[in-house]
Amino acid sequence: MIPLFALAILFALLVANAAERSARAAELQDGDGSAKAKQGTQAIDPIRFAAAVKEEVSSHRDPAKLEAIAKKLDDAGHPLAAKAARDRSTELRGGRAVLASKDVAFPPPFPNVTAAAWNRYVRLMATAKADTVSPSNQLGLFQIGFPRLADLGYVENLRKGQKNGRAVWIADFRPPASLASFLADPVAQYVAFVETTKADRGAVIKRHADAIGKTVAGTAATLSGLLAVAYNAGLVGLDRWLSSPEARSKTPRTTAVYQKANGLF
Repeated sequence: MIPLFALAILFALLVANAAERSARAAELQDGDGSAKAKQGTQAIDPIRFAAAVKEEVSSHRDPAKLEAIAKKLDDAGHPLAAKAARDRSTELRGGRAVLASKDVAFPPPFPNVTAAAWNRYVRLMATAKADTVSPSNQLGLFQIGFPRLADLGYVENLRKGQKNGRAVWIADFRPPASLASFLADPVAQYVAFVETTKADRGAVIKRHADAIGKTVAGTAATLSGLLAVAYNAGLVGLDRWLSSPEARSKTPRTTAVYQKANGLF
């Protein structure tokens, strides 16, 4: 399937061609028509076309698709337009256009969850920069750990290792991915966050549906609050956290995350 924005770029190309033909027709009517007619239709203005492409790709967030479009534009003989698509891809992979701007909207992955609520949840859970590796070996924007990445199939050979004198989870990224490429790609990090949140949602509904609506840590528990606990403490940690007020008092940071996320959806 051709991406919608690829079709939009094709439309921009047609519009640019039409504009050039219109300008050409106007020139032909200015008294020098016979000489100009022999020259044929001029190629589209590369600067104008690049500007059209730049505007079209400004709202898109998939670097891989943008690079594919850039290659097609290069192959078609439009290097400036290709650069506009490639620059947007580079911007996304650097993390400058992801999560920071409130103009970026992420579609909710669950039914009955508004886009506004999901976007507030995403930004709440994005606690670090894209290239961050924590002392406990949590990675990226969402500080995702290697066990979760192993569950999702991103890494293999999960094992305990040493980092700064402490035992941490480590693993090997499946080729062609690598730790460096994952840390450089906030889009891939967001996709991993969505995938693990979907898995957590299924487990929470199956194991703790009875907790939703009950007063927990001072507020009526909602799915978003329980998901925040599961993401930060794991499903086993959520089991413990829900077991008693004493358990919750021993994990104040997890309880604080719950209170911030609870009630969003």
